[in-house]
Amino acid sequence: MAELSILSKGIKSGLLAGWLAGLFYGVNTVMVVIVARNLWPRRAHLISRSLLLITFLIFSSCTAHASIYLDDLIVGLTHSHEVVLSLILPEIGIAEYFLSVRFNIIACYYLYVFNGICNKVFVIWRVYVAWDCNIYLAAVLTILHLVVVALAIACGCHIIQAHIFDDTMTRALLTSAWLMSMIMQISAALLIAWRTVGTPKVVGDHRKRDGLFPTLFYAVVESGCLALAIELVGVVLDYRNQLNGLVVLAILGQSSGFSAMAIILRESLKAEQQITNGVVNITSPLAMRMTALTLPRHHVHRSANCSGDAHVRDTAVMVAIETSQLDDSTVRTTHQSAPLTKANAFFQIWNWHFPANEPASQPVNTRF
Repeated sequence: MAELSILSKGIKSGLLAGWLAGLFYGVNTVMVVIVARNLWPRRAHLISRSLLLITFLIFSSCTAHASIYLDDLIVGLTHSHEVVLSLILPEIGIAEYFLSVRFNIIACYYLYVFNGICNKVFVIWRVYVAWDCNIYLAAVLTILHLVVVALAIACGCHIIQAHIFDDTMTRALLTSAWLMSMIMQISAALLIAWRTVGTPKVVGDHRKRDGLFPTLFYAVVESGCLALAIELVGVVLDYRNQLNGLVVLAILGQSSGFSAMAIILRESLKAEQQITNGVVNITSPLAMRMTALTLPRHHVHRSANCSGDAHVRDTAVMVAIETSQLDDSTVRTTHQSAPLTKANAFFQIWNWHFPANEPASQPVNTRF
C-alpha cells in the first residue's frame, strides 16, 4: 500500500512539475517582452545592448528548461508502456518513469543552476553599485555565491553517480545550497534596503520621495527575493517529502530567470525616469552611461532655479549631487584629500560653483 502511495506521488510530482514550469515560462515570456520593449529604443548604448543580450540569454535558458519539461511529460505519458510492469498496470510504468533519474531532469537541474548564477550575479552587482562600488561587500557576497554554486554542482554530480533522488546526501547538499543562497540574498536585501532608506535627499530635487513600503518593495525586487521565497518553501517541502523538492526545482529553474530579468527591468525603468526628469543621480550607473547621448534630446529649460550661468546650453546635463549632514568645510577637507574618483570630481565641481559662504541648495549644471 505504501508503495502504491509513493507511485501515486511520483505521477503527481511529475505532472505538477511540468505544468508549473510551463506556467512560469509564460510569465517569463511576458517579462522578456517588457524588458526588450524598454531597452530597445536605447539600443545605441553599449550597456543597453549588453543587457538585451543577457536578457535573451536568460530567456533562452528558460525556454530550454520549459521545453525539456514538456518533452519529459510527453515521454513519460506516452512511452511508459515499454516498461514491463506497465503491461499489468500502466500507472506503475508512468510513476517509475517520473521517479527515475533521467537525462531530462539532470539537464533541467543544471539549467536551474545557470539561471540562479545569473540572478545572484545581478544581486551582487546591485549591492556593489548601491554601496558606492564597495569591493569588500561584493567580495563577501561573491564568496557566499561561490559556495552555493559549489554545493549545487556537487549535488548534481552526486545524483548522477548515485542514480537516486531520495537519499540523505542529496537532501543534505540541496538543503545546504538553498540555505546558503537564502543567507546571501537576505543579506543583499538588507544592504540594499538600508542604503536606499539612508540615502540623503538630492539637493534641489523637490519631487516627492518614495515611502518606506515602495522602498522595501524595490529592495526585494533588486535582491531577487522571489527565488529566495521559493527556496524557503523548497526547504520546508523537501524536508517533509523529497518528491516535492523536484517540483520546487522545476519552479526555481524559471523563477531564478524571472528574478534576474526583474532586476534588469527595475534598473532600466529607474534610468528612464531619471533621464526623462533631466536629473541623473550619480549613483545610478545605468542612467549615467545613457546620459551622453540621451539627455541632449530632453532639453533643460532655463529658469531662476538654475545656477545663474548665462552661457549654459539648453542641452546641458543636469547632474544631481547628493549631500550628507556634514558641513561645507568638512566635506571640502574630506574630498580634497581623497583620490580623484568620479564622485570626488562631482563634489569638486559642486564646491567650485558654491563656495562655503553661499547656500548650496540647487542642482549643478555641468557641461559634458
